[in-house]
Amino acid sequence: MEARAVNDIAHENIVEITDFVDAGDGRPFYIMELLEGETLAERLRDPDPISFKELASLMSQLLDALQAAHEKGIVHCDLKPANIFLTKKRTVVKLLDFGIAKLVQDEDAAVSGEISGTPQYMSPEQAGGRPVDHRADLYAVGIVLYEMLSGRLPFDAENLVEMLLHHHSTPPPPLSAIRPVPPRLEALVMACLAKKPEERPASAAEIKSELNAIIEELERPPAPTEAKPEAPVAKEKRLGSTALLLIGAACLAFAVGFVAVLSSRTPRSEPIRVVPLAAPEKPVHLQPVEHVEPIEDVEAPHEVQELPIEAKPAPPAVQESRVNTSKSSRRPSVDPRTPIGRQETLNPF
Repeated sequence: MEARAVNDIAHENIVEITDFVDAGDGRPFYIMELLEGETLAERLRDPDPISFKELASLMSQLLDALQAAHEKGIVHCDLKPANIFLTKKRTVVKLLDFGIAKLVQDEDAAVSGEISGTPQYMSPEQAGGRPVDHRADLYAVGIVLYEMLSGRLPFDAENLVEMLLHHHSTPPPPLSAIRPVPPRLEALVMACLAKKPEERPASAAEIKSELNAIIEELERPPAPTEAKPEAPVAKEKRLGSTALLLIGAACLAFAVGFVAVLSSRTPRSEPIRVVPLAAPEKPVHLQPVEHVEPIEDVEAPHEVQELPIEAKPAPPAVQESRVNTSKSSRRPSVDPRTPIGRQETLNPF
């Protein structure tokens, strides 16, 4: 009956059942559509981690399928990664295996002491054999989200009884202790894993709406921050610092220029002391020469080669000697044509 009710859902994210067959020995069979791809359990074993965008896409389709089933009064009761199929390059979700699905209208859906489902994904009411409704599937959604985000299950146990006790009374470890997760997303997962059904989200549609809002917030680029005007006091302080820097630079430039001027000046030499020579004891008398024989004309060379003349120090100042000169005494004339070096020395005596 559950299988026929699932077939009446006719949702694109739920596997389609095409026919029902009786094997002849009392065992019924149903025929499903052929799917190509992999399960979510196989995807989780892939070393490539699931991004927030991929998680939002897969879970949105899964939650749509659950919402459609819940509106028909059907509870899956065995939601887990192995029953979530990914087709068309992991872009389309198909929810499988409604074999133990329960109709909420059926009062005998859960019999005291009867436990059905996969222990790792059971809700506390399933683990206790109590009646279930659509919120049992929402608990399983929380475990699937926990595993997709952290890469592990919230509870680990060595046997069935220990696992059922964890679902009943043990709080799940925080996701943030395993992997950095946005606080809002972690809060949504923990709400799905509440022990009491009334503390969980009200529907699959509510979980989808909150999940999409979280992913959209994560992918939204940060808004540009506007530059705040500086306070007047801070501006005055900045201007004061600039003025001090300018004054310091001017003082440094002045000091450098002053040092350069001092270094360019040559040191002063000692003053020259002029010591007069002592006057000769006897005066010197110069006698004019009576006659000077002329020197034969010597032809000057056509080319005169200038020789370098070394500068000689000036002779010390000599005190003027008293010389007896008269109007008649004259310096002997020298022929200007006489070459330098050929003049004879005149003996005044």
